[in-house]
Amino acid sequence: MDNFPTSSLQHASLTSVSPNITLTVSPEPTLEPIFTRYLYIKPDVYLSLYTAIVVDKKRDEALFWAYELYCSGWGYELMGFLAGVAAKHIQRRKVLGFVDNTINAWRVHKKDAMVATVVVNMMIPDTGIIMYVHYSEKDIEKYQTVKVSDPKVRHWKVLQTVCVYTTKKNIEIADGSFSAFFRHHHTRDEYTQFFRGDWEYYAYFTPVWKQRFETYGGEPCHESQKMGWTKKDEITEMFYEKFGYEPDEQPLEILHRLIGR
Repeated sequence: MDNFPTSSLQHASLTSVSPNITLTVSPEPTLEPIFTRYLYIKPDVYLSLYTAIVVDKKRDEALFWAYELYCSGWGYELMGFLAGVAAKHIQRRKVLGFVDNTINAWRVHKKDAMVATVVVNMMIPDTGIIMYVHYSEKDIEKYQTVKVSDPKVRHWKVLQTVCVYTTKKNIEIADGSFSAFFRHHHTRDEYTQFFRGDWEYYAYFTPVWKQRFETYGGEPCHESQKMGWTKKDEITEMFYEKFGYEPDEQPLEILHRLIGR
């Protein structure tokens, strides 16, 4: 997993959600389109995560979306969201207490596997018997960010390798408590243009991408909405060899998975 300082993760103020939870459920507002580590659209990822947990009860998909947000650098915000969903939808007090305690333990220890422990235990079926599931770091290896070090994984093939799910879109959620997480400020056509055009500029607003750009000398120009480069050309080439996912060159199916049909 990429490591981020607390200031990069904490995109939300800390407020009380329940007596045992001290995380917020309100993301930092922005009108910019924001792409995640694998260039999904952030509000769609939150909606997909909510649907996988609450509606479809799909564990693997829920974990995929949770780590898409977590590995993008939104650890605090994600935990706040999960805390809010748990408070609204978990009926059994013992299970809610376990989830609450795990979320608060994450705030202290920042262990990546705790995210999976929270998500999966939120989905425990109500059979009368409660058996908690604990994840280890080894259990979540497949959710770690792919690194382009294996010659078989070229930078332009990363999205085809990792984008295995299609985001949910335009699903009506009766409970408006989480609407801020799902809200869009752009149309699908606009997202397509952002995605196929200056995707680097919009990815910059995500903590993991900001860290990557700054490491290789990338700086955003807000007037032109493009990225500029302050280091030598060979340094820029190194960036694109690692992170040049080339979204404009991807098959149509990958575009559909990232932006929706």
